[in-house]
This record gives sequence, C-alpha cells and structure tokens, in this order.
Amino acid sequence: MTHSLPPPARIALVDDHPVIGAALASTLAAEHRLLFIGQATTVQEMHHLLAHQHPDLLMLDLSMADGNGLELLPLLRALHRHLPVLVYSMGDPRLYAERAIRAGAAGYVCKDAPIRDVLDALHTVLRGELYLPPIIARRLLRSCTAPAAPQPSPLMTLSNRELAVLHLLGHGNTPAEISQHLNVSLKTVKRAQRQIQDKLGLHTRGALLYAAMHVAYGST
Repeated sequence: MTHSLPPPARIALVDDHPVIGAALASTLAAEHRLLFIGQATTVQEMHHLLAHQHPDLLMLDLSMADGNGLELLPLLRALHRHLPVLVYSMGDPRLYAERAIRAGAAGYVCKDAPIRDVLDALHTVLRGELYLPPIIARRLLRSCTAPAAPQPSPLMTLSNRELAVLHLLGHGNTPAEISQHLNVSLKTVKRAQRQIQDKLGLHTRGALLYAAMHVAYGST
C-alpha cells in the first residue's frame, strides 16, 4: 500500500523588496515540504493575500513602506490567531527579537542568516515551536543561570513606536515622512522624538541622529 505525502506547507512573505521574495522563492523551490505562494509588498496587499491565499505561515519584515511590523503583529494575532508569523528582518536580533515575540511572532530569523537557519526557523515554527536566533537563545539561557543579570541597553526602554521612529530617522526620513510612513500625526512623531531623547539621555538633535543611525544600520 502506498502512502501519499502530505501537501507542502504554504509560505507567504510580507516585504516591500521584490528581490527578497524572488530569493526566498528560489530557496523554497528546492524544498518539497515548503511551497512559496506569494509576496505582499504593502500592508493592503498583505490583507488581500491572507484573505485569498490562506498561507500556513507568514514571513514578515519589520520595516515596510506603509507600516511597522512590530505594530502589525498584534493585529495579525487578533485577526488570524491560528496563523504563525515568522519575522524575517535585517534588524539586530538583540534589539528586535524579544520585542517581536512579545508582540505575537512565533519566531525571528535574520535575512542574512545561512539558508539552513532560515529553513530551520520555518520548520520549527510550522511544528508549533518558538524559533529564536542562537545569539538570543544563548542570552536567554544565560539570564536564567547567571547570578545577576546585566543592565539592559537603554534602547530596550523604548516603546515599539519610538523604536520605529528612531529607525526611520536613522535612514534619513524627516518627521513629516515618518508621520506618513507610520500613519500617525506629525505631533505624535515629534512627541516620540522627545520621549526618545529623554529615555536615552540625548540632549541635542545631533546626538539623536547619531543614535538613530546606529539603530538603523545595526550597531547597538
């Protein structure tokens, strides 16, 4: 008696760079247990994709042209509570991974991770388990066994929105552009900037921009 193989897991991507989707599709083409079914490059396209394609797992970038992944995660969990979301980002996992998990992600993997790690992340999340980059898993293990945990980075005190504002500032966006990008008022953006400066002890705009560039380009 022959046994038919189960259908491949359907994987969708939300990322505003088509080249990322093309690379992911090429990678998954060699995996008989995984099927890449499409990419959304905007939040609106994401909602359409979820309504019509019904993926088994959604890969989500944190930085979108019309939204912020950390703020999308609670919405996705509320609207699609059985859909696991794997964050797929260039953001420093030391800064973003735990935030993503707290916001509702089932895992976090870096875009520059080896292909085997990306595949491991996909299969782990599809099994219903949590996936974290090794550097974060080791840090969590140390925090459970160390006699005294080190003081967290001041960046960890920022809210998700404040972190998004700081990231966009680091990429050269003006407050008005950030307002449009995050779909919030200019007043909200300026208030976030003041809160960032207060929390990080930054007393000049130059210091704020310097910190923003470090966040945007992966230094912590």
